[in-house]
Amino acid sequence: MSDMGYKPCKADPDLWMKEQTNKAGTDYYSYILCYVDDLLVLHHDPKKVMDRINKHLPLKPDSVGPPTFYLGAKLKKHTFKSGRQAWGLSASKYVQEAVKNCQAYVSSNLPDYFLVKKAENPFPVEYSPDDDVSPLLDPGEANYFMQLIGIMRWMCEIGRLDICTETSMLSSYSAMPREGHLKAALHVFAYLRDHANTRL
Repeated sequence: MSDMGYKPCKADPDLWMKEQTNKAGTDYYSYILCYVDDLLVLHHDPKKVMDRINKHLPLKPDSVGPPTFYLGAKLKKHTFKSGRQAWGLSASKYVQEAVKNCQAYVSSNLPDYFLVKKAENPFPVEYSPDDDVSPLLDPGEANYFMQLIGIMRWMCEIGRLDICTETSMLSSYSAMPREGHLKAALHVFAYLRDHANTRL
Protein backbone atom coordinates (compact mmCIF):
# COMPACT_ATOMS: atom_id res chain seq x y z
CA MET A 1 0.00 0.00 0.00
CA SER A 2 2.86 2.34 0.83
CA ASP A 3 4.25 1.83 -2.70
CA MET A 4 1.01 3.39 -3.97
CA GLY A 5 1.42 6.42 -1.71
CA TYR A 6 -1.03 5.30 0.98
CA LYS A 7 -0.28 5.73 4.68
CA PRO A 8 -1.81 3.75 7.54
CA CYS A 9 -4.13 5.59 9.89
CA LYS A 10 -2.64 6.06 13.36
CA ALA A 11 -5.88 4.95 15.01
CA ASP A 12 -6.30 1.83 12.84
CA PRO A 13 -3.34 0.45 10.86
CA ASP A 14 -5.73 -1.59 8.66
CA LEU A 15 -7.08 1.68 7.23
CA TRP A 16 -4.83 3.19 4.55
CA MET A 17 -5.39 6.70 3.24
CA LYS A 18 -4.08 9.05 0.60
CA GLU A 19 -4.93 12.61 -0.41
CA GLN A 20 -6.55 12.68 -3.86
CA THR A 21 -8.25 15.05 -6.27
CA ASN A 22 -11.23 13.83 -8.30
CA LYS A 23 -12.12 14.75 -11.88
CA ALA A 24 -14.14 17.77 -10.72
CA GLY A 25 -11.08 19.12 -8.90
CA THR A 26 -12.37 18.36 -5.40
CA ASP A 27 -9.77 17.29 -2.83
CA TYR A 28 -10.61 14.27 -0.71
CA TYR A 29 -9.04 11.24 0.96
CA SER A 30 -8.99 7.89 -0.79
CA TYR A 31 -9.20 4.90 1.57
CA ILE A 32 -8.23 1.25 1.40
CA LEU A 33 -9.63 -0.87 4.19
CA CYS A 34 -7.66 -4.08 4.54
CA TYR A 35 -8.61 -6.88 6.92
CA VAL A 36 -6.77 -10.18 6.36
CA ASP A 37 -7.88 -10.95 2.78
CA ASP A 38 -10.83 -8.54 2.56
CA LEU A 39 -10.27 -5.24 0.78
CA LEU A 40 -12.57 -2.27 0.40
CA VAL A 41 -11.48 0.66 -1.77
CA LEU A 42 -13.06 4.11 -1.54
CA HIS A 43 -11.82 6.12 -4.51
CA HIS A 44 -13.31 8.02 -7.46
CA ASP A 45 -11.83 5.27 -9.72
CA PRO A 46 -11.69 2.14 -7.51
CA LYS A 47 -11.02 -0.23 -10.44
CA LYS A 48 -7.74 1.56 -11.14
CA VAL A 49 -6.65 1.09 -7.51
CA MET A 50 -7.76 -2.58 -7.47
CA ASP A 51 -5.80 -3.22 -10.68
CA ARG A 52 -2.66 -1.83 -9.04
CA ILE A 53 -3.22 -3.98 -5.95
CA ASN A 54 -3.79 -7.01 -8.20
CA LYS A 55 -0.24 -6.67 -9.59
CA HIS A 56 1.20 -7.30 -6.11
CA LEU A 57 -1.55 -9.34 -4.51
CA PRO A 58 -3.58 -11.48 -6.94
CA LEU A 59 -7.31 -10.97 -6.44
CA LYS A 60 -10.08 -13.40 -7.30
CA PRO A 61 -11.60 -12.14 -10.59
CA ASP A 62 -15.17 -12.49 -9.34
CA SER A 63 -14.39 -10.63 -6.10
CA VAL A 64 -13.71 -7.26 -7.77
CA GLY A 65 -16.76 -5.03 -8.15
CA PRO A 66 -19.15 -2.78 -6.26
CA PRO A 67 -19.22 -4.00 -2.64
CA THR A 68 -22.29 -5.60 -1.13
CA PHE A 69 -20.81 -6.94 2.14
CA TYR A 70 -17.74 -6.12 4.20
CA LEU A 71 -16.87 -7.98 7.42
CA GLY A 72 -20.47 -9.05 7.98
CA ALA A 73 -22.03 -5.67 7.25
CA LYS A 74 -24.28 -5.06 4.26
CA LEU A 75 -23.22 -2.07 2.13
CA LYS A 76 -25.45 0.03 -0.07
CA LYS A 77 -24.95 3.27 -1.99
CA HIS A 78 -27.45 6.03 -1.26
CA THR A 79 -28.15 9.05 -3.44
CA PHE A 80 -29.41 12.19 -1.71
CA LYS A 81 -31.79 14.78 -3.20
CA SER A 82 -28.77 17.01 -3.84
CA GLY A 83 -27.28 14.31 -6.07
CA ARG A 84 -24.45 13.54 -3.67
CA GLN A 85 -23.83 9.91 -2.89
CA ALA A 86 -22.76 8.09 0.26
CA TRP A 87 -22.33 4.50 1.33
CA GLY A 88 -24.53 3.11 4.07
CA LEU A 89 -23.79 0.20 6.37
CA SER A 90 -26.32 -2.23 7.85
CA ALA A 91 -25.84 -5.01 10.39
CA SER A 92 -29.24 -6.60 9.63
CA LYS A 93 -27.99 -9.68 7.76
CA TYR A 94 -25.31 -10.39 10.38
CA VAL A 95 -27.89 -9.96 13.17
CA GLN A 96 -30.39 -12.30 11.52
CA GLU A 97 -27.77 -15.02 11.01
CA ALA A 98 -26.45 -14.65 14.56
CA VAL A 99 -29.95 -14.91 16.05
CA LYS A 100 -30.73 -17.98 13.92
CA ASN A 101 -27.50 -19.68 15.05
CA CYS A 102 -28.18 -18.74 18.68
CA GLN A 103 -31.70 -20.19 18.59
CA ALA A 104 -30.43 -23.42 17.04
CA TYR A 105 -27.62 -23.79 19.60
CA VAL A 106 -29.82 -23.04 22.60
CA SER A 107 -32.59 -25.41 21.53
CA SER A 108 -30.17 -28.32 21.03
CA ASN A 109 -27.56 -27.70 23.76
CA LEU A 110 -29.07 -25.61 26.57
CA PRO A 111 -32.41 -27.16 27.60
CA ASP A 112 -32.79 -24.84 30.62
CA TYR A 113 -32.47 -21.67 28.52
CA PHE A 114 -34.54 -20.01 25.81
CA LEU A 115 -35.12 -16.73 23.99
CA VAL A 116 -38.16 -14.95 25.39
CA LYS A 117 -41.12 -14.62 23.01
CA LYS A 118 -41.12 -10.82 23.03
CA ALA A 119 -38.37 -8.37 23.94
CA GLU A 120 -39.04 -4.64 23.71
CA ASN A 121 -35.70 -3.71 25.29
CA PRO A 122 -32.21 -5.25 25.20
CA PHE A 123 -32.37 -6.09 28.93
CA PRO A 124 -35.34 -7.29 30.97
CA VAL A 125 -36.94 -4.38 32.83
CA GLU A 126 -35.07 -3.54 36.05
CA TYR A 127 -32.38 -6.19 35.47
CA SER A 128 -28.93 -5.29 36.78
CA PRO A 129 -25.99 -7.65 36.10
CA ASP A 130 -24.20 -6.23 39.17
CA ASP A 131 -26.95 -7.50 41.47
CA ASP A 132 -27.12 -10.98 39.91
CA VAL A 133 -26.32 -13.71 42.47
CA SER A 134 -27.56 -16.69 40.47
CA PRO A 135 -25.29 -19.80 40.30
CA LEU A 136 -22.10 -19.63 38.25
CA LEU A 137 -22.23 -21.17 34.77
CA ASP A 138 -20.47 -24.47 34.12
CA PRO A 139 -17.42 -24.26 31.79
CA GLY A 140 -19.38 -25.16 28.63
CA GLU A 141 -22.10 -22.60 29.33
CA ALA A 142 -19.48 -19.98 30.25
CA ASN A 143 -17.71 -20.60 26.96
CA TYR A 144 -20.96 -20.09 25.05
CA PHE A 145 -21.65 -16.91 27.03
CA MET A 146 -18.27 -15.54 25.92
CA GLN A 147 -19.08 -16.44 22.30
CA LEU A 148 -22.32 -14.46 22.55
CA ILE A 149 -20.42 -11.49 24.00
CA GLY A 150 -17.98 -11.61 21.07
CA ILE A 151 -20.85 -11.67 18.57
CA MET A 152 -22.61 -8.77 20.30
CA ARG A 153 -19.39 -6.75 20.40
CA TRP A 154 -19.02 -7.17 16.64
CA MET A 155 -22.65 -6.09 16.16
CA CYS A 156 -21.80 -2.90 18.04
CA GLU A 157 -18.79 -2.37 15.77
CA ILE A 158 -20.88 -2.61 12.62
CA GLY A 159 -23.65 -0.33 13.76
CA ARG A 160 -25.90 -1.80 16.47
CA LEU A 161 -25.21 0.96 18.97
CA ASP A 162 -28.52 0.23 20.69
CA ILE A 163 -26.96 -2.79 22.45
CA CYS A 164 -23.58 -1.24 23.34
CA THR A 165 -24.40 -0.53 26.99
CA GLU A 166 -25.80 -4.00 27.66
CA THR A 167 -22.90 -5.64 25.81
CA SER A 168 -20.37 -3.66 27.82
CA MET A 169 -22.08 -4.48 31.12
CA LEU A 170 -22.22 -8.21 30.38
CA SER A 171 -18.65 -8.25 29.04
CA SER A 172 -17.32 -7.40 32.48
CA TYR A 173 -18.55 -10.79 33.75
CA SER A 174 -16.75 -12.91 31.15
CA ALA A 175 -14.35 -14.35 33.76
CA MET A 176 -17.12 -15.67 36.03
CA PRO A 177 -20.51 -15.42 34.33
CA ARG A 178 -23.65 -16.46 36.14
CA GLU A 179 -26.85 -18.08 34.89
CA GLY A 180 -28.60 -14.72 35.05
CA HIS A 181 -25.92 -13.18 32.84
CA LEU A 182 -26.46 -15.84 30.18
CA LYS A 183 -30.23 -15.31 30.39
CA ALA A 184 -29.65 -11.56 29.97
CA ALA A 185 -27.44 -12.20 26.91
CA LEU A 186 -30.17 -14.40 25.43
CA HIS A 187 -32.65 -11.62 26.13
CA VAL A 188 -30.46 -9.29 24.04
CA PHE A 189 -30.65 -11.85 21.21
CA ALA A 190 -34.45 -11.99 21.58
CA TYR A 191 -34.47 -8.19 21.30
CA LEU A 192 -32.29 -8.43 18.18
CA ARG A 193 -34.65 -11.03 16.71
CA ASP A 194 -37.56 -8.61 17.17
CA HIS A 195 -35.56 -5.57 15.99
CA ALA A 196 -33.21 -6.97 13.35
CA ASN A 197 -33.45 -3.91 11.10
CA THR A 198 -33.18 -1.19 13.74
CA ARG A 199 -31.12 1.77 12.59
CA LEU A 200 -30.04 4.89 14.46
